[in-house]
Amino acid sequence: MLWGFPIDETTILALFPVLFLGMWLLIVTLLGRMSGWNKLQNRFPDRPDESLIIMRAQSGAMGGISSAKVNFSGCLRLDVCRTGLRVSMWKIFGPFQDPFFVPWGQIDVSDASIFKFKRHRLAFGTPESGFLIIADKTAKMIATQSPIKLS
Repeated sequence: MLWGFPIDETTILALFPVLFLGMWLLIVTLLGRMSGWNKLQNRFPDRPDESLIIMRAQSGAMGGISSAKVNFSGCLRLDVCRTGLRVSMWKIFGPFQDPFFVPWGQIDVSDASIFKFKRHRLAFGTPESGFLIIADKTAKMIATQSPIKLS
């Protein structure tokens, strides 16, 4: 008995999907807040622009202005467009996180290398609202079709 309810196999099987879904939604919502995604989607709403390059299954670390960051491993999509960069993720990992679109003039690139691993930090906005740290290979692909300069 738990809180006056009988607990047997049938009850556990019936409750598991509900509890799992609830925990999943709680976790992805917290990750969206911790990463600064919600602030970025409000400041830089998505807009229609033709994608020159679409990079699926990308990894990156995102954060708000604080030093806390959230790693998104293989679930980001980066669209290099004529006027900016669109960042989105698989809906299963961010059901409440909408794509956001940052104009090229609002992106500042700096070096974020760790030991021998070359990384680039894309700071979004002036003043900065958040950042995305990406691998050198990804940054080089973005730089081929955009005005950003890598350090």
